[in-house]
Amino acid sequence: SNAMRQENGSGGGGRAVNGGPRLRDAADKTPSPSSCEASSEEAHLPHGPLWSGHRTFLSIYRDDDGKLFAHRDSSFHCNNGDDNGIAWLWMVVWCNCFIIMGLSLQGFSLQSLATRHGLNYFDTGSLFSATKATAIVGSLLSHSLMSVIYPSHMMVFGVVLKALAVAALGALHWLPVNETVFMALGATVKSIGGVGLSLYFTATYSLLFYKHQSSYIVPLILSEVAVGIGGLLGPILGFVLIEVWMYPLPYFAVAGCMLLGILIAVALPLDSCVPLEKTLKLSTCSAVAFLADARVLVDLVTLALGGITMAHFDTTLIAHLTSVNVSDPHADYSFAVVFGAYAIGAIIFGVVTAKFEADALVIFIAQLVSCAAFLFVGPVQFIPIPTKLWLTRLGVGLAGFAAAGQFLPVMARVVHSATWRNQSSDLWTITAAVAVSYAASQLGGLAASLFSAYVADVSGPAAACTVLFIIQASWAVARFLVWITECAMHAHASRVS
Repeated sequence: SNAMRQENGSGGGGRAVNGGPRLRDAADKTPSPSSCEASSEEAHLPHGPLWSGHRTFLSIYRDDDGKLFAHRDSSFHCNNGDDNGIAWLWMVVWCNCFIIMGLSLQGFSLQSLATRHGLNYFDTGSLFSATKATAIVGSLLSHSLMSVIYPSHMMVFGVVLKALAVAALGALHWLPVNETVFMALGATVKSIGGVGLSLYFTATYSLLFYKHQSSYIVPLILSEVAVGIGGLLGPILGFVLIEVWMYPLPYFAVAGCMLLGILIAVALPLDSCVPLEKTLKLSTCSAVAFLADARVLVDLVTLALGGITMAHFDTTLIAHLTSVNVSDPHADYSFAVVFGAYAIGAIIFGVVTAKFEADALVIFIAQLVSCAAFLFVGPVQFIPIPTKLWLTRLGVGLAGFAAAGQFLPVMARVVHSATWRNQSSDLWTITAAVAVSYAASQLGGLAASLFSAYVADVSGPAAACTVLFIIQASWAVARFLVWITECAMHAHASRVS
């Protein structure tokens, strides 16, 4: 949902290389053919769909020796040629779009269903927090799973879990009105969805950084734009489909589209040629040593605040719209604004970070924009700002825009910090950095889902925005100091050199 930094030889402030830093150690050896190439004895088959009608799913898996999505081209090397193997991004774009579409349409539709069962804002926030809590566990668990499961298999498994969870949420429409049963089933389904969400995104981001180490910026922007577009279309199309039939239809449609991603993976095919032995050689301690760096901890807090920026609206946007007397038919557009602005932010922040080598400045600006978002959405209680629909939607859009800057460049800073320290960019280390980053973002979302919903019940949504504005503004000071410090370090390094 990533900073582009390259430390110079003197150890001073980092500057990004145009197009993104090359993370891999130059001395990294090419993997042996036995671990990354198809056997020379295998018949050469052209890239494309692996089945011709008579082959079964299991026979394909068996014939590929467990590598269901592996390339058959004997000249293919996973660790060489950062520009090779980009076809897998088609699956990433597709799945990112529909996974986030499934999340965004819950903003207005699940809220109405929860209200029908008698749930207040905090109860609904607890349902959303179940996704965040299990996503934290799933992201940390994925670091270990990467040593025994091919990343592409973990991506597919995550998509399947998330699709089943989304379909099950749609089926809750037929549940008789019963608050306790709805809470229990809803929390269970949302928890399963959280695990699938984290497994998919951890594997995706890990592969993205690992396979495109010298040019990850464009694939990363593409991935996050797909997230924004999916979130933009989810509420709008969901509302239209509900009008056509009933509540479950958009959930079933989105779940089905998610599962089509598996067919895309097989048809490409999705190369899972990542050697397992490379991840098994390293210890967990070596993979997480980067957490001792204070700069990494600052970035992780920023990721958590980015999660807060987005998750606040899961349960309180309806309350904000109610305060300005906006009826439900208009709510879907406000939810769409969040993710539409996120897509725009991903493009702008990503391009500016890469072109002008200014990741610290970009993150500081994103932090300021987040402050402005909560200033207008509430509006905050200590400033006499009128409660207007256009101001609320402006604040919502600024929040989505800021969240892109609090996530995309920051995750890359964490990954680069992890790989730069030991000049090692193995999959094990990259996955550790991605897992910790994603867990930090979800932890912030977990806190916001519960806190914002509770305060909205007790004191109204404006009070929640006031508290979050103070938190975001305080951290903006910290990000300003980081930017100034890195500028000074870079200037000193330039004089020395």
